[in-house]
Amino acid sequence: MSHENLKNHSSPESGKDDMSFCAAQAEWQMRTLFDNVPGMVLRISTDSGTILCAAGNLLERMGFTAANFPMKTGTFMDRLHPEDAEAVTVLLGQMSGKRRKRRREFRLLLSKDEPIWVQAILSSSPDPSGAMRIDGYLHDITERMELERELKDQLKLQEQLFATIPVPLVIKDTNSRFLQVNQAFSDFVNIPMEKILGRGPYEVFSPELAEMVFREDADIFLTGRTELDLERRVKDGHGRWIWLKSYKGPLLDSRGDIVGLVGGNMDITAVKQSEEALRESEERWKFALEGAEAGVWDMSLGDGSIFFSSQWKRMFGYHGGDVPKTIAAFRELIHPEDLKGSLSSFSGYLEGKFSAYRCEFRLKKKDGSWCWVLSAGKAVRRDEEGRPVRVIGTHTDITERKKTERIIIHQATHDMLTDLPNRVLFVDRLGLAMAAASRSGTKLGVAFLDLDNFKTVNDIKGHQTGDHLLVMAAERFRGELRGSDTVARMGGDEFTFLFPLVGSLEDAEKAASRILRSLEAPFRIDGSSFSISASIGLCLFPDDGEDPETLMKRTDMAMYEAKRQGKNTIRSWGRLQGTALIAELKRKG
Repeated sequence: MSHENLKNHSSPESGKDDMSFCAAQAEWQMRTLFDNVPGMVLRISTDSGTILCAAGNLLERMGFTAANFPMKTGTFMDRLHPEDAEAVTVLLGQMSGKRRKRRREFRLLLSKDEPIWVQAILSSSPDPSGAMRIDGYLHDITERMELERELKDQLKLQEQLFATIPVPLVIKDTNSRFLQVNQAFSDFVNIPMEKILGRGPYEVFSPELAEMVFREDADIFLTGRTELDLERRVKDGHGRWIWLKSYKGPLLDSRGDIVGLVGGNMDITAVKQSEEALRESEERWKFALEGAEAGVWDMSLGDGSIFFSSQWKRMFGYHGGDVPKTIAAFRELIHPEDLKGSLSSFSGYLEGKFSAYRCEFRLKKKDGSWCWVLSAGKAVRRDEEGRPVRVIGTHTDITERKKTERIIIHQATHDMLTDLPNRVLFVDRLGLAMAAASRSGTKLGVAFLDLDNFKTVNDIKGHQTGDHLLVMAAERFRGELRGSDTVARMGGDEFTFLFPLVGSLEDAEKAASRILRSLEAPFRIDGSSFSISASIGLCLFPDDGEDPETLMKRTDMAMYEAKRQGKNTIRSWGRLQGTALIAELKRKG
């Protein structure tokens, strides 16, 4: 009966008696109640295999209404999840013959084949005619099942982590009995896992270790404190002495009461051995350095402090308050030209680019003079992430070695007689000058000079006089050059010149003319006077060649053309184009 019909039925004009009205009202109230049930109530006739009636908001979610009932049980059973259908069918069969009460959880498919979990509370009993019927209440437990599934997944993950972590882990009750241990702990005590559970420390450890562990556990149960970094040397189940770092803390229930403890143990034997080896190494190193000419520095990167040994202070003249105490103060002693490179080398080592730190730089001594030092060091302590926090090294005075190196390098790149750059250094500077000219879009003059009639002086007056003449000529050449120019002795009486940043061939020719004029004054050697001249060949980069070999070859040919034209003159390759010389060269290929 609808709500509107009920209102009409309750009117005094309806002519119905009060009994009929009350019955209708009760039916309407019951129907309203069932329709709003957060789930579903239903009645099944087991004899006819029919769902006699059903109500509740779950009907609408399944796409049914009260008008669909009575309904064949099979129609409703089609909405069971395929994996649950057989179990529910068996359950209904078991309840059809006698009085029973059952609870069962299974999945239903909604109108869009969306599965939900429901819990069914079922009760079978005979109706007044003796036929068996099943009354049931189904309510949605999907959210609860999802939470339970997530909880199970979390517990499974925790169990897997607990079991596979390679650190011995334990969970104990308040009597210090083992409730749970992982495989790493079982391996540590060399006792099968199943023989550990339920036992106390005296049944697992040696008496001495058990007493220590029991006292620590009792203190945690009494105070609730967490014990960290408990280091001890113990004998494991295999009879080996090892170092352990232990962690223990109380296990609390939802009310905050202590119900046990959790603990972990880490084998730090290797760390202890490394620390001991480091101490021994430092002692040996200290002993060795005391007799060596090297000063020790000890740098702490955490607080930026630095320490220097007594030998270091003696080497560089520092004492008392003059000694740098911070890394920043020490950096002020490094030569400004070397600071960037030294910092880069040290940073590269700290970042793992090099296996050891090694760098050469100039260091200011107490008296203000500079000395070259070889700085070498290595990290002796690192943090948990492997980054160096303490570096120890030495400073060795290599000033004399540097002087020797400079002499060797100078001899390798300079002419022994005139101290001018030799062929090696000239070619290197030529390459650099060409690259710079290419970048700036400027020109570069290259000249080749050969002294005229020098062989005659050498043959008549001897090599000593000839060498003296070469030295004096070299000095005159130097006097005519700008700071950016270069003169080099190629050997014998041949010289080459670089004139960077010339604007034109004429500018290069003017520079070459100054060189030629520098030879006009006679040379006086041992009371004798000598007059010599020179022939010069000139090229311009990039006009006359774009590589050193071509430029050198063409300046040489231009120089020989100058000699052919009467000596004491300049010939430029660019002005020789179209001449008989060029025609002959082209004919020869």
